[in-house]
Amino acid sequence: MDELQPELNNQPVMPQMPQEPAPMLIPPKHFGPKFFVALVAIIILAGASYGAIWWWWGRQQIAQEVVPTFTPRTDETADWKTYTNTQYGFEFKYPADWTLQDGKEQGISPMFNSVIITKNLSNKEYLRISFTSSKENLQQGFSGQEKISLAGIEWIGSQYNNGVPGEDAPHDSLAYFSKYAGLNFQVDLYPVTFLPYSTNRDINPILNQILSTFKFTDSVDTSTWKTYTNTQYGFEVKIPTDWNVEVSPDNKSISFVSAETKLAQEENKKNCSDPKLIEHCISDGFPPEIDFSNQSTLTLDIQQYHPNVIPKTYNGLDFKIHPIFGMISGMTYETQKNGQNYVFNVYNTAIIDQILSTFKFTK
Repeated sequence: MDELQPELNNQPVMPQMPQEPAPMLIPPKHFGPKFFVALVAIIILAGASYGAIWWWWGRQQIAQEVVPTFTPRTDETADWKTYTNTQYGFEFKYPADWTLQDGKEQGISPMFNSVIITKNLSNKEYLRISFTSSKENLQQGFSGQEKISLAGIEWIGSQYNNGVPGEDAPHDSLAYFSKYAGLNFQVDLYPVTFLPYSTNRDINPILNQILSTFKFTDSVDTSTWKTYTNTQYGFEVKIPTDWNVEVSPDNKSISFVSAETKLAQEENKKNCSDPKLIEHCISDGFPPEIDFSNQSTLTLDIQQYHPNVIPKTYNGLDFKIHPIFGMISGMTYETQKNGQNYVFNVYNTAIIDQILSTFKFTK
């Protein structure tokens, strides 16, 4: 046994290899319904966030690219002149370099209240607009079917030739006619070029621009009017500064006459007295705007014959109103005090309301 031992000791020893641990088996995970619900919610939330960011960014880009800039629109008529007619209740604006003239200076009949504005372009060329008002029928002799709206009312248009210049043109002017507050109005434009066989026409834009400023003035400033005082009948009333007061010899009748009517009366008087002009004589003449008397007494039942006529109150005084019967039409305004009748026969004025609003008794 001892002899064999060395042999065993001399045998090579085989190295021992480390032993690897046996792999652990991990059981597979199973995802439940809650996991998928949470995953879907996260995806939706992420998409919504991205969409919101994209929308906000897009809006910012649009806001930066399309920033509106507002330029105040200048009023081209701001430095224009304004003409106001307190008697007939209208006004309009016109450029400062235009000339304004009374129509009577241009030969227009004194029966008409007319004002003309002109812009001279050369010795033979000019622009012109005339505004005419009257109690007379201004549209007589004109015909037209065109309708426009101006100053809140309807106007009828008519073409004609004024003859200076433009004798060769069949039509070179345009007139508009209308009625307002019992008066007749006419507006004429020159020049107006009408195309042959066509309803089209060529009008300088400045004419339309001036026309657009025309308006009726419902409010009349009476502060600049003159005051008429009658000590016999104990009243006072304001009238336009260019009106005349005519008192009858017996002091029983007082007439208030405008400057236009006064000229028309004088011209008609000449026509009636001159055999060469007798054909232009108007036998009935031209009545004043207002006649006053305190000798009249109403003898009819106004409400029976004219139930639609409504009394009016001016300056705290009640006035009965009824039509005037006769060759010359008009309206009567009557008030009373201490058994006396104060009667105003109104024949031609658009400002009777403003006049009577200044009427008052002084005793």
